[in-house]
Amino acid sequence: MKELRLKKLRHWTRRLLKEESGQSIAEYVLILFIVVMIAMRLKSTLKGQMEKMLGKVGGEMDSFSSE
Repeated sequence: MKELRLKKLRHWTRRLLKEESGQSIAEYVLILFIVVMIAMRLKSTLKGQMEKMLGKVGGEMDSFSSE
């Protein structure tokens, strides 16, 4: 009984190592994870730059409308 379980486990392990169908999915998930992590890191930097640009545009619009 124990030998049969061990043989099944070995067979399953070999099949798992040879099978590549799930490999592409794992690669896509990894790439998506990296992109999300980079976006989270850059979020505060981009937010600050966008606020500066919008403030500059808003100031120019105010000065234009007051003339």
